[in-house]
Amino acid sequence: MSEPNDKYPLTSLHMFLEEASKEFKRFRFQAKINLIGSIVLLLLVSRFAFYFFVNFGPPPFERTGFEVGERTPPFFHPDTLLIFAALVAVTWSLYVYVKQRKFVSRWGKRFEKLDALEKKLLPDEKS
Repeated sequence: MSEPNDKYPLTSLHMFLEEASKEFKRFRFQAKINLIGSIVLLLLVSRFAFYFFVNFGPPPFERTGFEVGERTPPFFHPDTLLIFAALVAVTWSLYVYVKQRKFVSRWGKRFEKLDALEKKLLPDEKS
C-alpha cells in the first residue's frame, strides 16, 4: 500500500473469517431481538386496530376495570406497557440499523481495498 500506516484489508484468511464470523453472530442476535420487537409492535398495532375497527375490548388508555377503591392506579394498564415496549423495540431497531450501517460501510471499504490490491498484484487476471 502507498502509506506505511495504511493496513492491508486482509492479513490472513483465518483472521478475516474469524472477524466476519464474530460480526455475523452479533447480527444473528440482533435479528432475534428485532423479531421480538416486531411482535411487540404488531401487538400494539393490533390492539388499537381491534378497538377502532371492530370495537373489541376497552378503549385504548381507558382505566376501567382497574379501580382500587376511589382512586385509579397511576400507570399500570396494558396499553401503557405496550407503548413502552414498542418504544424500546423501535429504539433498539434504530440502534441496530446504525450498527449494521457502520458494518456495511466498514466492510465495503475493506472489500474495495482488497479488490484494488488484487488488481494491482494480479494485473493479468480478468474480472
